[in-house]
Amino acid sequence: MIHRREFLQRSALIATAALLPAPWAAASEQSAQATMDLSRWPIMQGPTDDESASFVLLIPHGVEFALQAQDSRGGLLPLETLESWLVPGTNTRTLEVAVTGLAVGEDYTLSLTDANGDVFDERRFRALDIHRPEARFAVMSCMYDRFHSPGMWEALARESCDFVVFLGDTCYADQSNPQRDEAGYGARYAQTRQRLAWFRQPRLVPSYAVWDDHDFGGNNKNRHFPMKEFMRGMFRRFWGSRPNRAWGPAFGAGSVLQAFGQRFYLMDDRTYRDRPYLSSGRHWGENQTDWLLDDLSRSDRPAWLMNGSQYFGGYLRKESFEYCQKEDFAALLPRLARVQAPVAFVSGDVHFSELMRIEPALLGYPTYEFTSSSIHSMTFPFHQHRHGRNPRRVASEWRYNFLVFDVNAEKGWDIDTRCVLSSNRTSFQKRLTISRS
Repeated sequence: MIHRREFLQRSALIATAALLPAPWAAASEQSAQATMDLSRWPIMQGPTDDESASFVLLIPHGVEFALQAQDSRGGLLPLETLESWLVPGTNTRTLEVAVTGLAVGEDYTLSLTDANGDVFDERRFRALDIHRPEARFAVMSCMYDRFHSPGMWEALARESCDFVVFLGDTCYADQSNPQRDEAGYGARYAQTRQRLAWFRQPRLVPSYAVWDDHDFGGNNKNRHFPMKEFMRGMFRRFWGSRPNRAWGPAFGAGSVLQAFGQRFYLMDDRTYRDRPYLSSGRHWGENQTDWLLDDLSRSDRPAWLMNGSQYFGGYLRKESFEYCQKEDFAALLPRLARVQAPVAFVSGDVHFSELMRIEPALLGYPTYEFTSSSIHSMTFPFHQHRHGRNPRRVASEWRYNFLVFDVNAEKGWDIDTRCVLSSNRTSFQKRLTISRS
């Protein structure tokens, strides 16, 4: 059995080794390393609605502790253990729990106590007011732990989002993993969860995720990857799998969130993806694509199509829906045009962020692709210009960043998006309206 103090010491050593200054990190980001509280266990708030919330903890295997949830008056809330899973290649396990009986607007506390009954970790959390027409959420991708920048996660925390979406490359599981086996992938998932400051924040925020190639298991991998089923099971265990009134799992590692008068489709762009450049190649697979179009047709509520890879990234001549599955993409667009719900595209992957205006000739109305990348990964100055001019581009940013959206779907679909840098500086900001009329 590992005692809690020994586990914290090990976690501190692992996390400290990862806090290397990124090539283009600002001094303020580097100094923020000292503010990361390494005594906290990695905890994430997962799928949440207006009555319940689920959480995933990464804990040392064999350590005795107790977990409880309380309201602001000290009353205990029902807490259910959903699954405990030993992470291969590590002495840690994931623990998924669900708390019920929540009310919107109330502050709650998740507390961890040791064998003596002493509290050693506390986190604050809230339910998600899914019935409001407006919301603030953030999207980020490409969080390579080698370039971990705690200052970026602190900037995200200061945005006070209702929820956040991790849009692929949540873990570079294929890096520093020479064997590429279950133990190696498990170790990389655990290391990343231990290192990222988001999971040690004092206030938890509902976090949703879908994968791209590196957390799927390898650079540019597709449906032929032999370990995809193991990786999908591990991904679900690290990110939560309990459905609720607003969220539910979909195809592969995908899911859908229905809240704030809008729909958020997190699409699995790896499990069913064909090899690139095949004339009959599919990006999401036939069944997932048909499900998406059918589900979109059930309502005219605005819909966000969220994908690890870019959609309209053909100009880059590398991984994108438009470039690698060209015929499939061309067939998808007229089907989306026939859906009454307006859609916007959200993506990651390319290690720079950009806003693209999609011409109305394609869907019958002007819309946009929002690419958010990277919060901390490999980059270099003006990386977004290395492939030449993109005629659809409205704005772009190569430095570490994430995108924040303030949206309102009460009378139309109004979107205010900001590209946020370290210390909450704004790179670009745009106010947009998407409408089929």
